[in-house]
Amino acid sequence: MQKDFIVYILSDKRKNTIAGIMESLPEFQTRLMTKYKSLVYLDIFNDRKKAMKRKRSIMNLQNKDRIDFVKKKNPEWLKLNLTLKDYFKNF
Repeated sequence: MQKDFIVYILSDKRKNTIAGIMESLPEFQTRLMTKYKSLVYLDIFNDRKKAMKRKRSIMNLQNKDRIDFVKKKNPEWLKLNLTLKDYFKNF
């Protein structure tokens, strides 16, 4: 079975952001969701190296640059939490 790697950006109410990578929904639900309530960006890779490269490029951005990055991909800052849960229902 092929594994998927999900690169994500979480945001709090003040648009402080944090980036990370995960391999499963339970891992995501238990990590960082206490402070960062909104999933505002996600990208799914089936290659671990590509996912790590994307994560590093996002993590190297300053918070204001990360906000600009998210605005390009998700201009209305919609919460993508349900999108991710729907994705994992297929497994």
